[in-house]
Formats: sequence, C-alpha cells, structure tokens
Amino acid sequence: MKNKILTTVAVILFSYTSTLAQHFDINLNVLNFVFSKYELGAEYGFNDKVAAGININTTSKNMTEAGGKKYSEFNVIPTFKYFLTPEKGDDGFYLGAFARYRSSASNDNDFLTTENSVIVIQKTNVTSSAIGLGALTGYKWVASNGFIVEAEFGVGKLLSNSITISNKNAEDETKNLTTDWDEKDYLPILGNKIPVDLRLGLKIGYRIK
Repeated sequence: MKNKILTTVAVILFSYTSTLAQHFDINLNVLNFVFSKYELGAEYGFNDKVAAGININTTSKNMTEAGGKKYSEFNVIPTFKYFLTPEKGDDGFYLGAFARYRSSASNDNDFLTTENSVIVIQKTNVTSSAIGLGALTGYKWVASNGFIVEAEFGVGKLLSNSITISNKNAEDETKNLTTDWDEKDYLPILGNKIPVDLRLGLKIGYRIK
C-alpha cells in the first residue's frame, strides 16, 4: 500500500513538473565582446510568463588605467523575468531582477611611494569581490525556428564589497590625498566615479523545447 502511494505521488509530481517545463534557452551576449568579455547564459521557462536564468562571464586582459598591468574578472549573474504579453511563451517585453557575484584581480600595479626621502616605484596586487542586486527590463524576440534575439538593461547597487591589497605600502598610499592611486578604482563594479552596477546585454541564442 505504501509503495502504491509513493508511486502515485511520484507520477503526480512528474506530470506537474512536466507541464511546467516549457523550454530551455541558451544564449551568447555579443555586446560584451566590445568590453573584451565573454558571456554565456541559460534560461529556463517555468511557464509562459515566468523564467529564471544564469549568466557567466569572464575577462582576462592587460590594462593601463591606474597603472594596472594584468586584469582578470569573473561574474555569475542569476536573473528572474516576468513577461507581460508573451506570444510564444517567455517572449516580448519583460520586467525582472538580477543579482551578481563578481570577483576581480589586478596584478603588478605600479604606484609611487617614498623610501628614505627617495621616491620609488613599487608594485601591488589588488583583488576584490562583491555582491550586487538590481532591477531588470528588456525585450526578447523568438522566431518560429527557435532563434532568439534579446536586448537587456538593468541597474543595480553593491550590497557588499571587499578589497585586498597585497602591498601594505600601497594600502598606506590610499590614505594620502596627494596620490593619484586609489584602491576604489578597483571596485568590481564601475569604481568610485559611477557607483552603480549596469547590466547591458544584446543576446543571440536558441530555444530548446
């Protein structure tokens, strides 16, 4: 009797989740190529109006800003979307939210300091990590053959942030107002000049049903 009940419950749950499983979208954010980033995404449609996704992007490059030499970054970006007027299911205009975990590392950064009254050049590594949350909107177009084009825009803010500087002399320099070197330049969003997290996307992809 117990086995029959468990079997019946399993069949009901499987049937229910099968009706929820509408489709699975995979995509590539081509806009990030402009910023030398590479981003892949996947999105699961629970029904015609609700979808949740995950995006992963990374970059590794040389940089010249603020004396930086080698820079790398890694982002994990979950999203939630509610589609207002879908036609093919989870398409058209949507509103939603996104979160972000970002880590970055900038190595071999030059900075000036004073040793025995002599100005010398030293190096430091700067690593950072942050968690952010924001609002999201956009438009997704889905062709009958499953081809997808999507434009996405979001604005968010840091909820937590941490920065680690390997060279103590560099950390001391950040307290000196006369220096051009500022650890806040290595904040993993847009630095201290624009303290917001912008989410921009122009995606192409394919829908798997």
